[in-house]
Amino acid sequence: MLPNRPPLKDWTATPFDVIIIGGGINGAGIARDAALRGFRVALFERSDYAFGTSSRSSKLAHGGVRYLEQGHLPLVFEASQERQTLLRIAPHLVRPLPFLFPVYRGSRWGIFFLDLGMWLYDLLSLSRNIRPHRMLGRKETLRLEPDLLSEGLTGAALFYDGQMDDARLCLANVLEARELGASVRNYTAVTGLVDDANGRIAGVRVRDRINGEEATVRGSVVVNAAGPWVDEVGRMESPEAHPKLRKTRGSHLILPSLTNGHALVIRSVKDDRVLFVIPWNGMSLVGTTDIDFDGDPGDVHCPPDDLDYLIREARRFFPKRDIGPGQVIATFAGVRPLIPSGLAKASEVSREEKIEQSPAGLISITGGKFTTYRRIAETVVDRIRKRLPDVAAGPCTTRSRPLWGGDIGDLEAYINEQTPELIRRHSLDAAQVKHLIMTYGTRHLHLLELLGENRGWGDRLHPSLPHLKAEVIHAVRREAAVALSDFLRRRTQIALGPHRRDERLLENAVTLMASALKWSPEEAERQKIEYLAEIL
Repeated sequence: MLPNRPPLKDWTATPFDVIIIGGGINGAGIARDAALRGFRVALFERSDYAFGTSSRSSKLAHGGVRYLEQGHLPLVFEASQERQTLLRIAPHLVRPLPFLFPVYRGSRWGIFFLDLGMWLYDLLSLSRNIRPHRMLGRKETLRLEPDLLSEGLTGAALFYDGQMDDARLCLANVLEARELGASVRNYTAVTGLVDDANGRIAGVRVRDRINGEEATVRGSVVVNAAGPWVDEVGRMESPEAHPKLRKTRGSHLILPSLTNGHALVIRSVKDDRVLFVIPWNGMSLVGTTDIDFDGDPGDVHCPPDDLDYLIREARRFFPKRDIGPGQVIATFAGVRPLIPSGLAKASEVSREEKIEQSPAGLISITGGKFTTYRRIAETVVDRIRKRLPDVAAGPCTTRSRPLWGGDIGDLEAYINEQTPELIRRHSLDAAQVKHLIMTYGTRHLHLLELLGENRGWGDRLHPSLPHLKAEVIHAVRREAAVALSDFLRRRTQIALGPHRRDERLLENAVTLMASALKWSPEEAERQKIEYLAEIL
């Protein structure tokens, strides 16, 4: 039996208060909030946690400066407040990031209007921005980022937003929900909805995609938080259900580092879309596109047209750098589950969420931004609380309670405090300590307990990476990883780095997972093949 994966029959004895379909960020956030309030919670994810949109974002926890010119001021206000909350409750996973918004002659926003926009951005943060913005002249802009396109440059705005590890932020919500008593399960597909005698939805039929076990699980409230699969779940309730989503594909590419520590906000010449060039794990993340998409959200990749578009824009703003297909380290794409509108351009569609309840009681969530997930979860659980007045549920505490591993306070001070002891006790170096804390927060201590069982697990997975072999075992035993791609793409983000195909790395990871999960040689080889196919 897999770790932390009891038989499905154990879930059928007593009805749950809440059943959540989907282990992306909205489902994970709802599970944590509901468990904190005292509800009996079950969550089912048909793939891995954060498999879909929630591991394929631009890795930003931001107010959404580009939404200012679209007039979505309430969304910017809300996202700015939630960004500050995430920086406070999960400092290991959400960190401040400086941005430059360069202005060129002929730009839609000149220096004066950009300055006004930045003042509005600060104001919508209720003056609690990470730091207030500052306007820079041409010379100072190029001093900060000397490789930036200089022709026509008139200046820039310097401001701050947040950067996050999207997959682990989602996972942290799931793991805390489980620690609080929620029953959570990945690789378990919801295959149908169950009605009671009055025609109200009262549960789900599920199938374990690993061992084929099936069960019917009862629950008072069922929440459809399936992201880009929301319509698929809706058709389980009514085959004639009208689609709720406009799905768009967002592609990203990873290049060698282009900037001197700042993220850049740039505007495409081709379609006037705002793009980002973001420092990320010693590289640069460039994105994103926004193209209508009607394929399988579970099998979405960056197509050649998107790749060419992003390379062209990066090359235009960094003419001194050699940027071409040969420099691309990795690409990835995800599907946004947006609310349909009459707007022709996908990039202009609002990122606000919609929470609705069907006549049979199914609560569905569409739209929304990753940054606002906590507030979305609070709203959904407030609604559940009204539907279940007999449950002695408490108030929402997610705005102030540190997220799983986030009881740190000042991140830099915590790292400095922990480093000497961890170097002495476990023969780690400073880079490894920083990596462990910025990945696991205070839970890095649980991971290091494994070294008492096997000192060899303290070795590096690869000489050029800070990751320990113990992280593979930890991912299997405590983080529900059951596939090689779970570890390399979502428990870590090695799959988006330069060693993603390194044979030595893959062999170490496969060997450790095979030992922990009792894989046969054939299964180990299959896992490697499936991982390589996923990262194409």
